Amino acid sequence: MDVYEPPNLKYAHVEDERRYLLRGVPEGWQEVPAIEILDRYISGTRLRLRSVRAAGGQMSWKLGQKIRLDPVFPSRVAHTTIYLDEGEAATLASLPAVELLKLRRTRRVGGHLGVVDQFRGSLKGLFTAEVDLGDKGVMSEHPPFAVVTEITGDDRYSGSHLAQLSSEAVFGLIAESGL
Repeated sequence: MDVYEPPNLKYAHVEDERRYLLRGVPEGWQEVPAIEILDRYISGTRLRLRSVRAAGGQMSWKLGQKIRLDPVFPSRVAHTTIYLDEGEAATLASLPAVELLKLRRTRRVGGHLGVVDQFRGSLKGLFTAEVDLGDKGVMSEHPPFAVVTEITGDDRYSGSHLAQLSSEAVFGLIAESGL
């Protein structure tokens, strides 16, 4: 039997969150200002180049990596981020990658930070949510909005996997999940 060794966390931030599949943008979230996110999952790596356009049109860039800390607890990941300038982002954007585009709304819900993603392009019609569990890693039994199903441990809903799917495959995945 292999012994699991967690990664060195010297430069990483630990995130503990639960993820959900939604039918649409939840009631009360439509008025929350959305930011536009373009994620490029760099081929042959675990790296993601993220471009974020905030309200007002200001652009920022980040190079990130998420690594699951323990296969038994899929909600906990080590997240490392490097902030980039436009030239650095352009250089990395020249590498082969798969992309996904989404609108993200963020607000506090039930004492936690909540995020709702509305996907665009070939993923149009897909809506997911995340709830940050905070330092204690605890959330009330029920999510703070109506969900179809929890997808925390379902790697088919990871950004890098979704970015590779056709529209037909996405809707097949959604149908399997009960939507």
